[in-house]
Order: sequence, then structure tokens, then C-alpha cells
Amino acid sequence: MKMPKISAVTFAYNEADKIGTCLKRLKPYVDEIMICDLESTDGTMEAAMDFTKQVYRVPHLVCGDFYKQWLAFNASGDWLLWFYPDELFGEHFLKDMDFLAKTADYDAYSLMRHEYRDDVRLMPHGTPEGPNYQNRFHRKGRGIFYTELVHAELHGKYRHCPLPPEYFMEHRKTWPDQEFDNYRLYVEMHHLLWKYRDTKLEPYRTYLKSYRQIISESEAKNADGSRMVHPAEEIWFRWWDFKDAERIPIWKWATVKKELEAVGKA
Repeated sequence: MKMPKISAVTFAYNEADKIGTCLKRLKPYVDEIMICDLESTDGTMEAAMDFTKQVYRVPHLVCGDFYKQWLAFNASGDWLLWFYPDELFGEHFLKDMDFLAKTADYDAYSLMRHEYRDDVRLMPHGTPEGPNYQNRFHRKGRGIFYTELVHAELHGKYRHCPLPPEYFMEHRKTWPDQEFDNYRLYVEMHHLLWKYRDTKLEPYRTYLKSYRQIISESEAKNADGSRMVHPAEEIWFRWWDFKDAERIPIWKWATVKKELEAVGKA
């Protein structure tokens, strides 16, 4: 039986301090590595080229996921391994990729993702008690396609297998990096709402619902005073001037603003 060819694909922007470690782990287990470099300014492209010559300089976009479909189309592998430079795949999974790719039973595999912030693992994310599956290894074609939405799931019709917990990946970020990602998600979500209006929102419904839930839970904590004040709040505004004030839920702010304007206080 012919051994399936595996292509590892990603995009990167200013990941010079991480991408070398990531690619060193991947290179022995894949047949091809393709990277879109989003006009990095810190030497990311040069660091990546120590491991692959298929590094393509592309315009910098807020959401680099726009390039996923281009990478998927141009990769030569029978299977695609999607990765991010701040991730490390467990050796158990990497060693078994060839075996997994030989199956005729499945078109895609998802792994548990362990979350780390400043080298501290966030629990219980990525455990059976708090599953955090990511679809990253899939057969090329077969009606599988990416969207341009950040960290969106695969779309299309395919046979999927969630792997046991011993097959995992580690997502390692710093808190400042995560704050930037949150901002990027917010910007891209609003861009997509503007771009697609009411014509193509269905693929994003689950994604948007998850963020709506996060906001809802945060506002509930605002209401009862249990929300932890993030250190960034101490930098962005004089929080101490408002620490004893009642928090106003986002959904109420438009009404409150009108009331303040009516009395000349806004």
C-alpha cells in the first residue's frame, strides 16, 4: 500500500521566538511544510526557512486564516496537518500519523488541545472533564474546506474521529498574546457580519453563540461583583475611580447613555 504523503500548513506573523521549536518537532514526521508569512518584521520568515523552502511572503491581514484555503489547495500531500507556530503536537500523535492516514474509515481527526498561559497549564481545558477538541489532521479534498474565520472548525461533509486523550497538542501563549487574539477575534467577527450580512452567516452560528455565552457569563459576574479585574484594566483606564460604582451590562449602555446625554452628563 502506498504511504500517504502528509503536508503541514500554516500562516505566521512575528513568531520568530516560537516557530523554530514548532517546526523542529514537526519536520521528521511530515513530507512537506508550507507557510504563509504575513510580512513578519522579526525574522520569522528566515527562521522558518531553516526547515522548509516553501515559505511565501503574503500581505499582512488581521485574520491570516484567509490564507488557509490557498494553502490547502496548493499543498501536495494526501493529508493536511494544520498547525499554528505557538503549538506543539505530542510525540504519540506525530508517530501515529502515518497509521491514522492509512485508514479508509475516517477523513479527519481531532485532538485534545492543552492550553498554557505563561507556561502554566489552564485546567480543566483539554481533559475529559473539559474537552477542547481541535480538528487538525484531515484528508485533502473530500469536500473539506476552511473558512476565513479565526480558529473556525472545518466545513463540509466528512467522517470524523475524536482521538483519545493521549493524542494531544499544546497551545502555548502569553497573556498579552491572548489579549491581542481576543481583539483580533472581535474585529474579524464584526467584519464578517458586515461582509456577509444575512446571506452566509449560518456557518458561523455556533462560533458566534460561543462568544455570546462568554459575554453573558461575564455580564452576570459584573452584576454580582464576582468578576476578577484583569490587570490590563489598570493600564487602559483609571479603574480605581469606578471600583465602587455599579457595573452596567453592555446591553443596557445605549439606554444609560441617552439618559446621561439628556441631563448633559455624557
